Formats: sequence, structure tokens, C-alpha cells
Amino acid sequence: MAGKQQRYWARRPMGYTDDEAWEHGQVVALRSMGNDEKLLRLGYVRPLDGGAQTFQCAECGKEFIEAGLRTRHGDRAHRPQSALNPLQEDERAVREERFLEQVAPLHLEQTAASRR
Repeated sequence: MAGKQQRYWARRPMGYTDDEAWEHGQVVALRSMGNDEKLLRLGYVRPLDGGAQTFQCAECGKEFIEAGLRTRHGDRAHRPQSALNPLQEDERAVREERFLEQVAPLHLEQTAASRR
């Protein structure tokens, strides 16, 4: 992998920098920021296998590890959304958190406090 930067995929949606937010399944590059080691250790990101196939959004160019995640991104980011009331928004957030806990649990046993 000489000359190529290691790429990762975001297991959880998160803000990385003030102007950069990542979505679940998005292919990303770490920029040697202060918390990069923690993102890896706690399971927020995982290394992307060198030969892994990715799927690019035709609208914005973001890459994803699965076609379904790319489609989900496109539907949310590039298609008009029907308005949800606050209760519906809360219910959707709870469903998404439950889904992420099943498919991408964090490694909270790896926090500094739990390793003492």
C-alpha cells in the first residue's frame, strides 16, 4: 500500500471536524487529529480493506461500504424530505440508535476510565 493513505469506514455517524460530518458506512480518511486513536480504539471507525468495493454517491461523491448505505445517504441528503413532527423525529432517532447498537456497538470497555 505504498503511497496510498489508509482509508477507514465510519461505524457511527459523527462530526469529525467543524465542517465535516460522517455517516454510518461512509468511507473516510483520518487526518492525524488528536482523537484519531480513540476513534479506532472505541470502534467509531474501522480500517477499510485495501481491495474492498465501495459505492460512490453520484450527487456529492461520498463513498460508502454498501450500495444500500449509499442509497440511504442519497435519499436523506439529496431528496426532498417530508416534515416530521417532534415525536416522529424522536421515534426515528431512537430507532436509528437501536439499529446502530446492533450493527456497530462501541467498545466502551476500552475507555481510559474502564481500563484503570
